[in-house]
Amino acid sequence: MSNVIEDLWNYMPEEIMASVFSFLSVRDRYMVLHVCKRWAAAVASSTVWSFTELW
Repeated sequence: MSNVIEDLWNYMPEEIMASVFSFLSVRDRYMVLHVCKRWAAAVASSTVWSFTELW
């Protein structure tokens, strides 16, 4: 079953991942940055950071 979930993440469009990652805390986004290149590209998207409050 875990292979099915992994496959779903592989086929998920970067825009969808960026939308999901935008709900994460800044610390969690930093952790996502180190998972793989594809996730790093998604979390680096301006969509993820457009409404981030640092205070």
